[in-house]
Amino acid sequence: MAEPVPAVLRAVERVVDGLAVTLFLMMFALVLASVVTRAFGEPLVWGDELTRYLFVWIALLGWAVAMRRGSHIAIGNIVALLPAPVRLGFELAAGAGVLVLAAVLARNGLTLVERNLDIETVTLFFPFAVVYAAVPVAALLLALETLRRMAASVLAFRAGSLRP
Repeated sequence: MAEPVPAVLRAVERVVDGLAVTLFLMMFALVLASVVTRAFGEPLVWGDELTRYLFVWIALLGWAVAMRRGSHIAIGNIVALLPAPVRLGFELAAGAGVLVLAAVLARNGLTLVERNLDIETVTLFFPFAVVYAAVPVAALLLALETLRRMAASVLAFRAGSLRP
């Protein structure tokens, strides 16, 4: 019964990873094309703008990927010395703080999306809401990963194998 949730999360992870790589490759190709067209005196008018929007999405998706992989800097020397119950308390408190951050980001991000549905980008003629949608998407991914980590910590504690 517990297997569908990890399968769904793995599917989400694959989609996010694929999207981040695809957007990065698009941005790389676009910057390259912009440099080449400028060299020939015919710059892509919309290239710089789209590059910025792709960068926003890549940065926020990259944040979610880095969190999932544990790539963010963490200084846990003192927490690692604590007894398992206290360490679990710290992990759950930190997770709760991240969930509050994710909720604030989601709420404010959705507000940004809503307020920019009818405002078009300068040269690309799609709503700015598409750009701002990266914020609530990242907040959702952040919350999912945090809940997964919190559940894993509780399960590891119950099994007696909570590691620093």
